[in-house]
This record gives sequence, C-alpha cells and structure tokens, in this order.
Amino acid sequence: MTLKGDQMEFILFINLLVGNIFLSTGLSKCFSLTAFEEAISQFTNFRNPKIIGLISRAFVVLEILCGGLLVCSFLYKVAAILVIVMLIMFSMLIVRHLNKKNESYLSLWRSARK
Repeated sequence: MTLKGDQMEFILFINLLVGNIFLSTGLSKCFSLTAFEEAISQFTNFRNPKIIGLISRAFVVLEILCGGLLVCSFLYKVAAILVIVMLIMFSMLIVRHLNKKNESYLSLWRSARK
C-alpha cells in the first residue's frame, strides 16, 4: 500500500502534533517531578517512595523519548505503540481512581440516609 502526498502530510502533521504534546508534557513533568510523584501516589496503591520515584522517572523518560521519536519521525510506529500503551495505562488508572471516589461518595450517601 502506497501513500499519496496528502496522506503523508497528514501523518507527518499527526506525528508532529502528538510528538510535541508528549515532549512538552514530559519536559514539564521533568521540571516538577515531585508534583508528578504525588499524583502517581494518589492514583496507585504503591506507598513505597522508591517505587513511585522509579515509576515517575520511567514515565517521564518514555514521554520524552516517544515524543522525540514522533517529532523526528524515527521509529514512529514503535513510538506510537508505546504512546498508545501509556495512554491506556493512564486511562485505566484514572477510571479506577474515579470508581473508588464514587464508591466512597455512595457509601457516605447511604450512611447519611440511614
């Protein structure tokens, strides 16, 4: 399957857009790593600061690496797969966190009704 000029330009545009988003968010997390570690500790069950530090640094490196690869259009298929995996993982953590919050609100509401 060969791609036409318009399709290639669109793919390059998407690579640059998503790459810049991940590169900039990775760099911003790099400069405020303690806030990112606190956010990770709220969304996960890990309480060991070493594990949270390792996870936060790994995600920052992956974001910067994948963003840079997408911007440079080098190994962009591998970078796109890694970006998708990271987005799925974060989405699952957020949904899990929201479900826990809703359960706690429901239990408070039920106890208040009794």
